[in-house]
Amino acid sequence: MRKTLLLFLLTTLAWHSTNATIRRVGYTASAQPVLGLDYGNFQAAHDAAADGDTIQLYPTAAGATYTGTIDTRLVIMGPGYLNNSFYITGAELANFNIQNLVGFIASCDFTVNLGSAGTIFQSINGLTVRTTNRLEALPNITINRCRNVFVQFDNSSNCNGWTVSQCMGFYATQNNASGSFTGNRTITNLLVTNTVINGNITLSTSPTGTYSGNKIYNCIAISGVQFLLNNAAVAFQNCIFDGQSFTGTTNTTFVKNLTTLAASGNIITNTGSNSGNLYSQVLANVFNGYPSYTQTAGVNNQTPDNRFILKTGSTAIGAGFIPGTSNVTNCGIYGGSTPYITAGTPPIPVYNRFNAPSAVFITGQPYTITFSITNYN
Repeated sequence: MRKTLLLFLLTTLAWHSTNATIRRVGYTASAQPVLGLDYGNFQAAHDAAADGDTIQLYPTAAGATYTGTIDTRLVIMGPGYLNNSFYITGAELANFNIQNLVGFIASCDFTVNLGSAGTIFQSINGLTVRTTNRLEALPNITINRCRNVFVQFDNSSNCNGWTVSQCMGFYATQNNASGSFTGNRTITNLLVTNTVINGNITLSTSPTGTYSGNKIYNCIAISGVQFLLNNAAVAFQNCIFDGQSFTGTTNTTFVKNLTTLAASGNIITNTGSNSGNLYSQVLANVFNGYPSYTQTAGVNNQTPDNRFILKTGSTAIGAGFIPGTSNVTNCGIYGGSTPYITAGTPPIPVYNRFNAPSAVFITGQPYTITFSITNYN
């Protein structure tokens, strides 16, 4: 066990910059916490970290909860979601895509502050990212392979170059600023891609601010989602809409999207800058198991994420273009340049096999270790 842990740490360290440090929060396998490696809570690990460090968040059987304020450029990484198994009607099936860790992460609530620009959140379940009352810019925040993500842009200036990608569940608000906040609430070059949108996207730059260069590519908006865009410049491409509700779309464009609604009276048109959109789609014929799971003997056949795999013969197959090119791709989260990764598996080595001849080795004699690693980049 100690050899396995040592190999994991060495490989993970090599995986990241040799100048960065990995810090763990919630790790319980070792009998004794390792000084400088293990921390009792997120904020303690953060306060000890330097720019470029990685903080690994571990699950617990009861469901871990992590909170904190971030003013350092970090990689904050969880174990993925649907941990070890996914729960379905009448059965619990093994999930072999991620490491065999006990429990799950219930929620994480982080506030990004001055100094956090360039921070990456990866493979975290129940992630909330909030901005603070800052007049300085908070650019280039990346949220990747997370589940049930909420971003609150309310009281910060110039949140530029944010990316949300490969996430299973996302919604965002930019409500009216508090009365004491007078900053320029500009959002530019926001990219949401290969993500299931399961809540409203609400944008409002009041009292001042602008939008430009914002893109939503290869996403799926499930039933009931509303886009309150306040005339923001947003381009939708290769998306699939289960119904739709849009307001404030003066500067919105739609290219190569699918919608369940009819063309007549639809705000998604094929005129002007809009083109290639398909209407009156039946999603049971588009997806593997959405809007309803398929079942065998009363047991669901799909996980909550692979239910969005396209069915054979789906109209979404080959219905899109890679943005900026004429290269054909599929619509939905498994198409495009950054296809969705099952279960939010983190981009680190996962050990699938470890064999050693014995727990004891003799100095000067050969000692053969066999192990295999899967890379989920």
